[in-house]
Amino acid sequence: MTRSSVIARAAVGILLLGRAVFAQSQPTVEPRNALEPPRLPKMALDLPEPIKEFDLGRVGDYLGLAAPQRLFLKEAHARYLKDIEAVRRQTQPQLDAACEHSLMVQGNDRRTFAAVASIAQVYDVEESLRRAIERADEALFVELESVLADVQKPGMARVRDYRQRQACVGWLRWLVRPARIDLSAMLDDVSAVPEVRAAVDGLLADYERRLTPTRVALNKAMLANRIRLLELSAWLVRDENDRPLDPTLLRQRSQEHALRVSALLDDSVRLQRQIADLNQKTLGTLLTAMPPSVATSLRNEYQRRAFPTVYPDPHGLHDVCERLVGAAGIDDAQRAAISALCATYQSEYDGVNLEMERRYSDWCLEFASTFGSLNYEQYRLRMRELRDQRWRLNLKTLRQIESLIPDAGSHSELQSLAEALERAIRQGATDRYPGP
Repeated sequence: MTRSSVIARAAVGILLLGRAVFAQSQPTVEPRNALEPPRLPKMALDLPEPIKEFDLGRVGDYLGLAAPQRLFLKEAHARYLKDIEAVRRQTQPQLDAACEHSLMVQGNDRRTFAAVASIAQVYDVEESLRRAIERADEALFVELESVLADVQKPGMARVRDYRQRQACVGWLRWLVRPARIDLSAMLDDVSAVPEVRAAVDGLLADYERRLTPTRVALNKAMLANRIRLLELSAWLVRDENDRPLDPTLLRQRSQEHALRVSALLDDSVRLQRQIADLNQKTLGTLLTAMPPSVATSLRNEYQRRAFPTVYPDPHGLHDVCERLVGAAGIDDAQRAAISALCATYQSEYDGVNLEMERRYSDWCLEFASTFGSLNYEQYRLRMRELRDQRWRLNLKTLRQIESLIPDAGSHSELQSLAEALERAIRQGATDRYPGP
């Protein structure tokens, strides 16, 4: 069988991306001409995206490709995408038909055994496509390996790991946020300086070897659980003949349903904890091996992704402290006093943030373990208290800084920050924080 035919058969539907928000994701309605009959919306599929042109640079760096080899890879990749698009056009009607049938069976209620069965049929097609995509990727890698020198070939293991991590597209919402992070990929987002990655490449290579199998296992566990969770959802409200359950039985099944769901999610929670722990440990090592400016950017980006309810704090005083300590218009006594005040502030501020991180992580773990949260209100109230505590600390410190500067009135920035904090405290009394 030719390379082109392998890829053509393998790549059915890759561009039907629509990263799914699990089985219950809301379908999207396509625009249409007013004269055309209405079309049912498509179901989103959990299929990986094709290898992107951007990825070729990382592949080339992993392998140390020479210019002619990079050109060969670019040309092979162009054929790869062209074949994928051709097969997509040919097979779109077939896949549309399968999805439309499932949506008709689902109607307005996915919590029926008939609906689950129709979704399972779509997932069967999806699984065959996923395996085909893996074969298509491998065909491209085999072609690339044919032009590698012996000294370059060991790097293909890292390339395949890179692609495997990219291909993990299982449902990742409402779960442990640090488990969604790939520090190697995050560094690409934070710094494009080759010397920065080169300085930590050994650390990243070890990290990637440890991350890849766990992330792949987590992805498989999530995908495998989709139908099982839907079946449990139907079992909760339907009898064996798919009729609505008697309210008395519904109450009886509620507790058992929660226990079954929790047991089903045990493996995925365990894997998420492993990834979160690996990321936290590796992050500290990476930060110490980087230039301070890059380390700060990486830490900030990690905090933003791992704890989106906690970071960023738009009212933090770190930049203010740094500028004032280095300002030319203050004397040595003022500088020393401001420096000491800012150090105390930083210690207290970090303590509040750590507590917010812990509370957020505990709630995410509870949700990942049950797909529900009986303790949300308790979590919500405590997070609001901590957020308000952080704002009050910011405002108190700002006022103390102003008291140390005789002409503080000339520092319009300080006054603007104080007004913004006072406004945030007032508005925060009625906002929707912390949200999801």
